[in-house]
Parts: sequence; C-alpha cells; structure tokens
Amino acid sequence: MVSVEAASEQAGSVGRAGAGEVRAMAGVLARAFHEDPAFGWVLRGDERRMKILERGFELFLRRVWIEHEETYTTAGTVAVAAWEPPGQWKVPIGKQLRLLPAMARVFGRHLPRVLKALTVLEGKHPREPHYYLAFIGVEPEWQGRGLGGAVMGPVLDRCDELGMPAFLESSTPRNRVLYERHGFTVMEEFKLGKGAPPQWRMWRDPKTAASGARPV
Repeated sequence: MVSVEAASEQAGSVGRAGAGEVRAMAGVLARAFHEDPAFGWVLRGDERRMKILERGFELFLRRVWIEHEETYTTAGTVAVAAWEPPGQWKVPIGKQLRLLPAMARVFGRHLPRVLKALTVLEGKHPREPHYYLAFIGVEPEWQGRGLGGAVMGPVLDRCDELGMPAFLESSTPRNRVLYERHGFTVMEEFKLGKGAPPQWRMWRDPKTAASGARPV
C-alpha cells in the first residue's frame, strides 16, 4: 500500500516533463486507461490492448504533446497530465498526414474507429481560447492519493492567473467527480458512436473570472 508520506512526496515533486520521460509516462497512461470504457469500445475484443495503449500514448507524447511543453509528471513518474495550450489543441493537417502511417502500425484494424472517435471529439471541441487537458493518468496503485490534482495544478494555477478557461473530456463518472472538485462543470453528455459508453465535456472558468456565458 502506498503511504501518505510517499504520496505527499510525489505530489510535491510535480514538474514539466521532458522527452527522456516519454516511455515511462506512456506506460503510466496505458495502465491508467487499460480498463477505461471508451478505450474498451475503441479497442474492443483485442487482447493486446495494453501494448496498443503503450505504443499509442508514446506516439502522441513524443510527436504531439511533449512539443507543447505542457506535460507534467512527478519525480517518480507515477502521474501524468498532458495539456495543450490555447490555440494548439488541433493537430495541423500536415502533421496528421505524417502521423497516419505510425497510427496505422499502432492501431491496426482499430484505426477506422480511432479516427472516427478523433473526428467526433474535434467536432465537439470548443473554439474559444482555453487550455485543453488531453490526457491525465495515475498509476493504479497510486490512485486516490491526490496525485491527479497535483499534476493538473500547474496549469490550473496558470489558468487562474491568466484568466484562461480549461476544457477536458471525462470518460468515467469517477473521474468526472474528480474534475468537478477542481472547478470543472459538465457541458454535455455524448457518445463517440453507436454502442459507445457515455462521456462528458467539461469546462472550467478561471477563478479570477466573472461568471458569464459558457461555450456551446
């Protein structure tokens, strides 16, 4: 069992991640999302789900998220939050085309459903300037110790300082409750496709901002 002292030490060690931590962070995210219902729908019936997730997260960390310099982890790499800065959540079409061969190798027969899911998410993404929490994950044995909030903290603090909103999608009710504790509210429940589990679009206004109309 993870001690309170160990969790506190990790929570206090959060910093910006570098390229040398990509593989370890990909493993954390893969283990955190192995039982996720949305990935269960996308990768349905595949016994290689863990390996696919590891390779998929490594691909996007290395080729997309780490370049934005807004990915955070702990000293022991037990929690990861990959953010995208305002105006950079959408991967340019040229980079999308360059990523396709690698995505095909990683996802194989699941690629059409992956692309469909990404298309749905893009269509529902707010256009207003905001920080986007693309993915956040904590090692299963470290969950429930405040580390998710810790790795979100640096960017949420900056959002409050700059008066900038934040956005994410939650794929489980449990995670939705976590995000609500950090100021996010549900915008909409939606599904990635027929038979897919529900997800929730969530928005967070900065604490310094006056209340106003939210994006749709």
